[in-house]
Amino acid sequence: MKYADFKIQTGNLEEGKRLLAEVTKATPDYMPAWIRQADIALAEKKYEDCARLLKQALARDPASYEALLLQGRLMLAQNEAARPSPRSNAC
Repeated sequence: MKYADFKIQTGNLEEGKRLLAEVTKATPDYMPAWIRQADIALAEKKYEDCARLLKQALARDPASYEALLLQGRLMLAQNEAARPSPRSNAC
């Protein structure tokens, strides 16, 4: 993961993404790699890719704070923020 982040930070995004894909293929239950890939997809405004990667992450850990937070950021980026229902007592 650190090497992939190093590649991304030094401008070699494609190599970093390739390394992250290898990590998720070799260890599919390693959540940080899934979330990092989804975060990159969100930054690139590839919303469908981000949603697909988050779906994979949340299938492995439905209560993952990082994945749920990123899912909220994705919804905001797509202007799909949850609106309070008319019955709620939100101010």
